[in-house]
Amino acid sequence: MSQNTLDIMGLTSSTPASGVYSLRLLSNSYTGPLIRCTIGSNYYDIYPDNTTKQIALSSRISAAYSSYNASATGVTSTLLSSLIGSNSGTVAIWYDQSGSNNNALQSNSSSQPQIINAGSVNLLNGVPTIIFSGPNYLVITSTAFDDDLSGSVVFNATSSNTSGGGTNTWYSMNGIFSSEQPGGTSDFGYGIYNNKFTAGNGSADNSLAGSITANDGTTRLYSWTRTNSTGAIALYSNGRSDGSATLNSGTRAAVPSVAIGNATTGWGGDVNYNGSISEITLFASVYIDADRQTIEGNQGAYYGLSISGHPVITGFSNITKTFYDGSFTLSTPTSNSDGAFTYTSSNTAVATISGSVVSIVAAGSTTITATQAAAGDYSSGTISATLTVNSVIVITKNGQTTSTNANYVNKNGSLGSSTGNNQYGQILTAKSAGNGLTSYNPSTSAYQIKQDYPASTDGLYWIANPNINGGAAFQIYADMTTDGGGWTLILKNSNTSGWDADKALSLNASMPFTNTADVVNNATPNYSIIGWADYIKKSASGFQYMIDANTRGNWGAIWTANGAYSFVKTNNTQTDITINTKFGSWDYNGSGVEQIMPWYAPGSAGTITTSSDANSDWWGTLVSTAGFGPAPWMGCCEMSDPGIIWYWVR
Repeated sequence: MSQNTLDIMGLTSSTPASGVYSLRLLSNSYTGPLIRCTIGSNYYDIYPDNTTKQIALSSRISAAYSSYNASATGVTSTLLSSLIGSNSGTVAIWYDQSGSNNNALQSNSSSQPQIINAGSVNLLNGVPTIIFSGPNYLVITSTAFDDDLSGSVVFNATSSNTSGGGTNTWYSMNGIFSSEQPGGTSDFGYGIYNNKFTAGNGSADNSLAGSITANDGTTRLYSWTRTNSTGAIALYSNGRSDGSATLNSGTRAAVPSVAIGNATTGWGGDVNYNGSISEITLFASVYIDADRQTIEGNQGAYYGLSISGHPVITGFSNITKTFYDGSFTLSTPTSNSDGAFTYTSSNTAVATISGSVVSIVAAGSTTITATQAAAGDYSSGTISATLTVNSVIVITKNGQTTSTNANYVNKNGSLGSSTGNNQYGQILTAKSAGNGLTSYNPSTSAYQIKQDYPASTDGLYWIANPNINGGAAFQIYADMTTDGGGWTLILKNSNTSGWDADKALSLNASMPFTNTADVVNNATPNYSIIGWADYIKKSASGFQYMIDANTRGNWGAIWTANGAYSFVKTNNTQTDITINTKFGSWDYNGSGVEQIMPWYAPGSAGTITTSSDANSDWWGTLVSTAGFGPAPWMGCCEMSDPGIIWYWVR
């Protein structure tokens, strides 16, 4: 039997439903009526295009129907009023739109739920609904719901119930969907017991989850998933997680039928649901979060419910490593929610995770799942990526081949380097050398990327350092061209906006640029990571820095710092510097750039300056809180308003 895709709800054919019950059309592939309505002794099938068909006496409780023209969306109050008049109408069949023909039936007219009362249409949030009261219920004769199950229901419970001889008070969702083994043995029954969700397996139906407030007359959308093999169940109220538990699991005997609106023996006697039900979707599988959220969004919009926002999570890409790579830190995905992320590895024989740090155990693959907790108006969400750990065969220092011994050598005899030799003398990658192209393969600086990957071009790269950003990878802009490349941008000053003593060392550190043009363009944001530069330079002493202004390669120079100098030095004593390449014709002087490595003078006019006096004689300044456009830099006699200044380290 073909399955009807619930395309009107936004689903695809990859998520086939097993039972779909609504007073509106949910699949454009469905060619039948929505309900069979009883009016006195007459029966009518009501179609989504608001046409009706009177049913002959011989087939009133059968599921026979003819096709229709799907030009409308569902049962309307106008149609019901014109059809029923001042009479009452009940539901004999709630047709299954899934294509599985799992229709919900009730042959006993006194047990049929009500859709219209004495000419007054039952409404829930402005659209028709079905009222269950007392012993009203519908039966689905099917074994489709014995195993894994997902579902959603739009309902409004009006009262609790202690009927049928049961001693427990059953609330809200009890009886909305309930199935049991024959002979009175509780099995796979669903219900709300003492404001908790519960399900049983033959006996011991005491596993609970959820915290719904039950019979308060509030319209709700409730969703759930149950995995039979593990007994895991997750519950959602109006899109927000409402608890989870591990319920009784195991293979069940076939359940011949399920009930909507009533929970029968095995749950403490006949216990009836009191309230309205507008829509139920049932899936004989555990659907993914994205499909659940699609259904919730659609139902929430149609029934006017406030559904908790589903986070939009991106930026979690597949990762490739080798066995010899060390532990690495996962980059936090991007999300519109503030919920905290936790991480799990599906195959701990390949990799384990502690916090956000991944440790490689063996070659193979594993799925890393980032789960974001619910926060504010957002529900929880997940995103996954595949970690592939490749095996590498290399030669050890003793001349043996190995794929697990860390004592391998490269062509120069060095141990544990990023390259090694195989048994044929070929050079191969033993460790991810950190090309910086993704957050999962960061290097340590633009300089290191250029050494490991000489063909690297100007652009954005990822680097990481245990002393920066908690060890998490972050983006930098690299000049891979000037003087051999390998320059990390640590400052871009293009206007006077936003600078103060603290921001001179850190401003827009999360990288506001997206391409080369952004870095060169004068109108883009100011930027500084000068406070991190000491961890990025290639060595404690003997490193280089570069400054240019107005246009790239002008009004500045490349210098070597001939000592263990710091980018955050707070005095003017770092004077042993050498010009390697000068950009333009200029000279050191007291009214401009002086032979001093730029230093940090918080609270002064020259906040980042080469001047010996950061207040009285501060012309050779890169960042100022006292005007100029954006700072003097070359001073009063050269380029005093350069428009833009860049500062680099390698």
